[in-house]
Amino acid sequence: MTTGPQLRAARALIGVAVDEVAKAAQVSTNTIRRAEACPKETRLTAANLAAICHVYERVGVEFLNSEEAAGVRLHWETFEKIKERSKPKGGC
Repeated sequence: MTTGPQLRAARALIGVAVDEVAKAAQVSTNTIRRAEACPKETRLTAANLAAICHVYERVGVEFLNSEEAAGVRLHWETFEKIKERSKPKGGC
């Protein structure tokens, strides 16, 4: 089960805009917004949810779920490797 708050938190952790996630997941920005607005489990299709979660997971976000709580965490080593690869050459 993935919740709207988890999706919002995942996006905040990696500091990206809705349109960036939508483009990477090949879904509409409205799909991202609707999913993030759900207070509990999203009502996305399985394919759309999988595509969105995959975007976050490949940069180091892990979705945590148990009977008592749900959350996200960021694996810094993976995130830093991805960030380093995407930096422009010769720039800041």
